[in-house]
Amino acid sequence: MASAALAAGSAGTAAAKDLRYPEAGAVAFLLHLPIGWETKSDSAGNLLVIAPDHSAALSLTVAHEDATSLKQTPDEYANATLAAVKAGPFNKHEKGAIAGIPADSYYGRVINPSNLSVLAQMNVIKPGHDYIIVETILTAEIINRTQRAELATVLKGITLTGVTANQTRAEAPLNLTHSKAPPSPTRAKTATRTEAPADQNRANPPSNPTHAEASSNPARIEVPLKSLGGTFVVPVFINGAITLNFVVDSGAADVSVPADVVGTLIRAGTIGRADFTGKQKYMLADGSVSPTITFIIWSLKVGDVLVENVKRSVSPAAGSLLLGQSFLQRFKSWSMDNTKHVLVLEQN
Repeated sequence: MASAALAAGSAGTAAAKDLRYPEAGAVAFLLHLPIGWETKSDSAGNLLVIAPDHSAALSLTVAHEDATSLKQTPDEYANATLAAVKAGPFNKHEKGAIAGIPADSYYGRVINPSNLSVLAQMNVIKPGHDYIIVETILTAEIINRTQRAELATVLKGITLTGVTANQTRAEAPLNLTHSKAPPSPTRAKTATRTEAPADQNRANPPSNPTHAEASSNPARIEVPLKSLGGTFVVPVFINGAITLNFVVDSGAADVSVPADVVGTLIRAGTIGRADFTGKQKYMLADGSVSPTITFIIWSLKVGDVLVENVKRSVSPAAGSLLLGQSFLQRFKSWSMDNTKHVLVLEQN
C-alpha cells in the first residue's frame, strides 16, 4: 500500500505522461497524469502514483486470484490487505467504482512510516475468477481545496481496459455496524437531488464520514453520536477536508468554532480570506454582548446529510465546537434520542 508515499522523500518519474499498468496483460489501468505527479513501483510490484507535495497517493494493483483469495469475499480481502500493513479493519463499506466499473469501497486509516494517520479508501473489483483489481486512495488527514481538485483530476484520468461492468459481481456488505444500507447523500433545505453516477465518490478523496442509519422514512436521518469525555458529540465533515466533533447546542445562534481551530483550518487552506463575512454582536450566556467574527463554511456534512453555505462564528480559543441554529434551522425538526444515542434530523 502507498502510505509510505505520504512521507517526504519518495522519488520517481515526475513528467506528465500517459501510461499503462501493468504493461502486459488483458486487464490494466490506463492513466493520464499531470506534470509533477510521480510514479514508482513498490516492493510488491504495485504502481504508486504520488502527488507533488505528498498530500495524496494512489496504489494500483492488478493481481491474479490464488487459492486463498478465491475463498475470500471482498470484505475479507479488504480486511486482510489492511491487516498486512498493520492497519485496523475498515470502518465503512459502500458500493463504489473504479473508472465507472462497479467496485466495493472500503474506508479506514493507516499509520505511515512517519507515524502519521492517513485516510484510506480502498476500491476493490473482485469478480471471483482470474483477477483482482484494487485502487487505494490515500490522503493526509487535512488537504486543501487545490490539493483536493488535483487529486480529483488524476482520478478522472484513470480508465480500465479488459474489464466491463457485467464481468464484475456485486457483494453485499458483510460486517457493517448497521444492517441497513446507507442512504444516498442528501442535501438539506431546498437543494434538488439528482442521481449520482456510479463513480461519483472517485471525485472526492476518502473522508470516513460517520455512517447514518437508514430509515423507513427517507426524510428522517439518524446520525450516531460519540461519547467523548462524558459528552455526546456528533462528527462533522467540514469543507470535504477534515472531521471535527461538535456538541449539539440549540442555544447557539450559529455553528461556533474556537479561534485555535479556525487558525488550523486557515493554515490548511480549508478556509480563506474570502470566506470571512465580518463581525456580528452576540449575547452570551451571562447576558453580556460580544462582537464576534463570522465566516461561511461552503460544505458541512453530518452523517449522510450535506448542508452548504453555513454561517459560522469564531469563539475564544480552547472552547467547544458547537452545532447551533445556523445548521439546525435547515431542517423541519431535529431531536436527540437518548436511548439510541443518535441525532435525529427530519428534512422538509
